[in-house]
Amino acid sequence: MHSTFFSDGILRRSGSPRVAEWSSSVALVAAVVVGFFLTPTAILAGPTWDGGGTANATWTNANNWNADALPDLANGTSAIVFSTLGSGTAAAATQLGGGLVDILSLRSDVVTGTSVGLGSTGVNVTGLSINSGTLVVRSGSITKASNAALVINSTLRLVSDGAFGSSQASNTGLFIAGPIIEDATSRNVVINASSGRVALGGASTYTGSTIVERGVLLVGLSPTATAANAGISAAPGVAGALGNATSEVLVGNAATLANNWNVELEIGTGASLSRSVRFADAGAGSATLTLNGTAALRSGTLTLDRTITVSAASAQTTWAGLITGTGGIVKTGGFALRLSNTANTFSGPVSVAVGQLNFDLAGNASALGTGTSAIQLTDSGVTTTRIVTAFGSGTLARGFNVGATTGANAVTIGTFDALDVRFSGDSVLNSLGANVFLNAANSGTARWTGVISGSAPVVAIGGGGNNGNKILLSNTANSFTGQVRVGPGGLFVGGNAPSGAAGALGNATSTILVGDQASGASPSMLVTDGGFTVGRNVVIAGPADGAADAFTGEVMIGGATANASVFSGNLAINRTAGVGTNFLMAATGGSVEFSGSLSGVAAIKIGGGGNARTGLPAGGSRVGDVILSGNNSGFSGDISLTTLARLVVASNTALGTGTGTINLYDSSANVTGTGGISTRGAVTVGRNFLLDGSAGGGNANRAVSFEGTTADASVFTGSITITRTTASNNVFAAVAGGSVDFQGVVTGTGAGGLNITKNGAGLVIFSASNNYLGTTTINAGVLRGTDGVGISGSNVSLNGGVWESAASITRALGSGANQVQLTAANGGTSGFSSANAAGITVAMGGTAAPAGVTFGQGSFLMTTLVLNDTTATGPLAFLNAINLGNTSTSRNFFVGANAATVSGTLSGVGAGGLTKLGAGTLVFSASNSYVGATTINTGRLEIAPTGRINASSGITIDGATAELRYNASTPLTKAITFTQGTI
Repeated sequence: MHSTFFSDGILRRSGSPRVAEWSSSVALVAAVVVGFFLTPTAILAGPTWDGGGTANATWTNANNWNADALPDLANGTSAIVFSTLGSGTAAAATQLGGGLVDILSLRSDVVTGTSVGLGSTGVNVTGLSINSGTLVVRSGSITKASNAALVINSTLRLVSDGAFGSSQASNTGLFIAGPIIEDATSRNVVINASSGRVALGGASTYTGSTIVERGVLLVGLSPTATAANAGISAAPGVAGALGNATSEVLVGNAATLANNWNVELEIGTGASLSRSVRFADAGAGSATLTLNGTAALRSGTLTLDRTITVSAASAQTTWAGLITGTGGIVKTGGFALRLSNTANTFSGPVSVAVGQLNFDLAGNASALGTGTSAIQLTDSGVTTTRIVTAFGSGTLARGFNVGATTGANAVTIGTFDALDVRFSGDSVLNSLGANVFLNAANSGTARWTGVISGSAPVVAIGGGGNNGNKILLSNTANSFTGQVRVGPGGLFVGGNAPSGAAGALGNATSTILVGDQASGASPSMLVTDGGFTVGRNVVIAGPADGAADAFTGEVMIGGATANASVFSGNLAINRTAGVGTNFLMAATGGSVEFSGSLSGVAAIKIGGGGNARTGLPAGGSRVGDVILSGNNSGFSGDISLTTLARLVVASNTALGTGTGTINLYDSSANVTGTGGISTRGAVTVGRNFLLDGSAGGGNANRAVSFEGTTADASVFTGSITITRTTASNNVFAAVAGGSVDFQGVVTGTGAGGLNITKNGAGLVIFSASNNYLGTTTINAGVLRGTDGVGISGSNVSLNGGVWESAASITRALGSGANQVQLTAANGGTSGFSSANAAGITVAMGGTAAPAGVTFGQGSFLMTTLVLNDTTATGPLAFLNAINLGNTSTSRNFFVGANAATVSGTLSGVGAGGLTKLGAGTLVFSASNSYVGATTINTGRLEIAPTGRINASSGITIDGATAELRYNASTPLTKAITFTQGTI
């Protein structure tokens, strides 16, 4: 290699020995030196280096100079011209020794294969490298203008403002890796790089401004965009890449504005930037801030006098500093950019052209500034997914404008944290070639309360995790026309959603697709968030809809609040039978009615797993009612109920055409509570039911209820089987005026038996020969069942209810097996009734010797004795003698229909007497001896020819329908008080 050396390594300006006087503007331009040119002033007469020496290409070799004579530097009058360095050699390098080089400016042109270095060891054969010593810039500039890198590792001292540049458009350029210092005066650094790149990477101490006038300024990067001095700081008042100053870095100035130059500031991976940066209003040229890396702090104030492009170029990065000004941001770069300062006040537009934009929220404050315009995602031809994500919680008042005209990749808008975010701005979704995803983080909530319009082909709802993100659409003025597809996540409907009219789910007639997933097990949910009606048809997606059988997760359709909601459209379950679980659910205290048709072959489960996101309790509480009221003849799948759910059957075809047994509480959790099957209206339920309470079934503590909820006559024709390891009360109920006839066999097996509890003021009928083993408790209304046939042989407890039988009742009074007890519970209106037109007999203890009973003692504790309820179809004869006791409280006898005869003696010494209630006829046929008053409020009290009440203190007839019929053979000698009624 042909080399040239300055023997002492010092090139001085004026007056010193061996000085070259350079008075021109010069630029460092390349990696291999062809020659130094002195411009723009005329070059002084003097020797010219031609590199002619071959044996020893040093300064002191005269053959290396054009006149074959050494320069005369004694008086500093010569100028040195390097014109043909390396001429005639294949590769030459010039080594300019260590020490001080004092210049106005420096220019070198290069050819491949040579290099110039400043320092005793710095030779860079691929580029010009000045590696040591101090380079003093007095009034000129350093410009890199060729095709290879120029690296300056030495110190640069500014005696005036320094200008640095590179005219290359490639990734090579000028790299000032050494520190920039200044004399006693504050000096500015100006980057004017044409279309090229200038990198600053030293621990500089200059205190003036840093100005990017043209081209690209790199901090913490080399011109080839590789990390260099990556940990360099750019902090105010601290030595760093941008000097030791507190002034803001200015990107763009008057010259930029006048010439419409492009400007860019790029921060390398690991380089921190806490200096303030201002992007000035600089004309039609572009302005770009490029950020690399994740770890370094970028906390300086960013002032935007114009809209700039911000690129996350190599990894997710964060700008934590305040952003202010009237300008805006265009996000580019393939990685995520996070704006984290919620005090930002910039008011310009925000758009996402490429990649992901993350921003923080805190209450009503947003890192997206104070602007009100919609966030733009409208660039045409975009071929990458664009994402906007909110961190934290609060309200974003800005909407979104999505409108790629040719791009085929999705746009995603969502949240990151398990917190609540409200998007209150109006949004337009007009993407013609891409899906629009509205997402929320797992356990997070995204509330879309602004108006959503547009024609995007799909609005896809999805998000992370197994259990419950919540995406709420609540504005009933929404007019978007795209299909709604629910992926892994929860879509909550916060307003009415009609078909073909504006509503929470837009203005369309297309089906809502739920479970739109190709694989995995994350649930998909479509639920109302209040008492709303969804009029659109809903499809649980199957292979025909693009969903694959590899998706095995749960799908939930229903309501999430304690309100009444309706799905009036049709529901098609298109999943393959046996794949995944399909829930129809309602939250505790609420109800959801499916009034449209239900179709499909896959099974459905009524209820849902405990999930606070959907209003379902984790366990121990009754969940809401799921009502099937449509014509479901197109549904043939199995049906089961999960924990504590209730299914309301409201049409004769509600349960479809399947014939399988309906499993009650088909899940593994063993919790205490009651759910079950109810009817609404005069319907017939033809399916069999099973509650597996065996040790293997895991439902030992659960109870079931079968209820009629309206004043109609409904029928269950199928069997009911309940297995038990522990005893549990299972409810059969009917409301006032209604009846439920269980014509199938009720079977209770297992060591725990089956306890039956009758609730509700209506009539429950056990028509079949049941074989349950547990107790029978009647808390209200009437239970009709024949002793030993419909009613088990265990104890019957009348706790405010009536046992109505078609056969005589002869059980003994008591709390044991095959006994009956009447209690004061639930108001204490208890007794017996006849379901036989020919009549029945009640003789506690047997008809041969019925035992006497005493009101208020033992197991005869009711406050009102019912002898035929309003449902009675025949007369009743009560054979037991009754002692009314010694009390001032009247003993009530109720006969609601037909007639009841008390043939046992009525006795008692108390002044309370008795009161006749009910529209039916009560007949006393014994010679009674009670001494209290007799009062007839309603219905007829008849004294049979064999009866008497002469011991009574008096008779009061006090009711419009009250009647006393006295047929006794003995005269009535007691006073009669007649207010209204009949004698």
